[in-house]
Amino acid sequence: MPQGAVHYSSSTQPPLFDGSAIVELLNPSNQNNVEEEEPTTTQPYDPNFTLQYLNALLLELEPGMIMLQTTSTTQQVGLSANFVKEKLPISFSCWMWLLCWDLWGVLAGWVQSRVVDLVGLLWSLAVTYPMYFGAFVCMVWGVSFVRRKRMERLELREQVQQVRELAYDKLIGCEDEGGYASPFLRDDVSFDLYPSSVKRRKYVSTTVWPRVMAQVRLDSRVRKSHRQVDGVLLEQWEWIAPKQQNSRRLQAKTPLQ
Repeated sequence: MPQGAVHYSSSTQPPLFDGSAIVELLNPSNQNNVEEEEPTTTQPYDPNFTLQYLNALLLELEPGMIMLQTTSTTQQVGLSANFVKEKLPISFSCWMWLLCWDLWGVLAGWVQSRVVDLVGLLWSLAVTYPMYFGAFVCMVWGVSFVRRKRMERLELREQVQQVRELAYDKLIGCEDEGGYASPFLRDDVSFDLYPSSVKRRKYVSTTVWPRVMAQVRLDSRVRKSHRQVDGVLLEQWEWIAPKQQNSRRLQAKTPLQ
């Protein structure tokens, strides 16, 4: 179809095409011109011929299928809105797609209206009662902050317990005399828990391990001493309690997160 041959009369009306363009495409004398690489000159546009040709064409089609609009300079032809709405054959998949699209439009419109209503309500409350609204926002923020901190503390407590139990397992199973150096034990435990995450191992070393050290230093089952390694004084831990009393811990496996 030549450029500029399509017209839209309204948002609900199917597109209309210039009658001259349709006649040009249907005219047998111009079929060879379409296949040639270089365009050739065509016959000048005759409104009367176009109208007669389209009227003859409409007689062969279903009544009410085609809509023809005639002006002083051109004729526009296309499918009628009633035919498109009631008789145009559409496959089941197209109907389902159109149904899903309509449902999505309804849902999106409903969500948008609810969001607009909520924003309008909050704005009206903020304008009408600024002090109460500010106090309410601060209260909501404070509650969420306290809940988040509480969850972080609970998570940290579980991680400390997990790292401590894994450190005890390594101390009990250590066959070297003198036990483990605390930094070496820390690195072994962090690598066992997070072998592929540098960020999580750093978190264990800086946040979790200091709390584990505080608990181990208070545990009488662990002997604490110091040993110099390459000129650096390291804290040494050794399990001195009877190992048979801890057979359950030796058999248990610490879950990895």
